[in-house]
Amino acid sequence: MHSCLTRALSNLRGGIIGVLIYLVISGVLFFLAFMAAFGNDTPASLLIIQTVEIYFLVANPLWAVPLSYFAGGCLITPREENGAPDE
Repeated sequence: MHSCLTRALSNLRGGIIGVLIYLVISGVLFFLAFMAAFGNDTPASLLIIQTVEIYFLVANPLWAVPLSYFAGGCLITPREENGAPDE
């Protein structure tokens, strides 16, 4: 378990991709809520705003960014080369 944890934390490429995925999802949801807030006051826009509010309460950046870094480090592994090593 220790080597898996160390490998996940040292996987810089996977961790950064995980954080970028979190930021893109948060940005898209923020944009949707922003547009819904400027639209007509309909039940659909209120549902969008309330859903995004719940998302941002749960996905607090204080702990969601390190968690997304760790998840990206675990799930996104570096590619392994299939060729012979250079000499």
